Amino acid sequence: MDGLRLLVLALVCEVPYDYVVFGSAFDMRSQNPVFGLVVALIVLGILDLMYAWRTSVLKVVLSAGVIIIGLLWDFMLSIGQTQRLMNVGIVTLGMCVTYYYLHSRENTMVFTAAIFGAACVLTPGLGAVALHYRNDKLGYTHRWTRWAFYPVYPIMLVLCAAIGMAN
Repeated sequence: MDGLRLLVLALVCEVPYDYVVFGSAFDMRSQNPVFGLVVALIVLGILDLMYAWRTSVLKVVLSAGVIIIGLLWDFMLSIGQTQRLMNVGIVTLGMCVTYYYLHSRENTMVFTAAIFGAACVLTPGLGAVALHYRNDKLGYTHRWTRWAFYPVYPIMLVLCAAIGMAN
């Protein structure tokens, strides 16, 4: 169900994203970064399905294949890649895979994520540090708070598109 909500959010954000980035309602040069989260969720879901398999060479090869397919998917759709500098979808998937495989080794996870973020000239390294100091409690206990954050990104994109069209 979370995947469907995320996909709907990505679809809703696409037209405002294209207006903000390209000034038109539809442009295939780049897709909004929420699609990167959709790809990462699909990849992690498939990796979870394979988690039950006993450790074997086949599991490692198939896991690597699934990750490579996710990376290619991000690359071919140019997710979040507006000026050909970096692909936000690839960075998102890289971070998600880092946290997925290293979640039980916190210091290694934080160090790896920080180096990966720095290599991408991004601030995910700061996010990795913030995650290091979390207290393992969910930040939002009310059910409605999860829904409150869904409209924030599309509304922000619509406002930016409106400002851009007014100029």
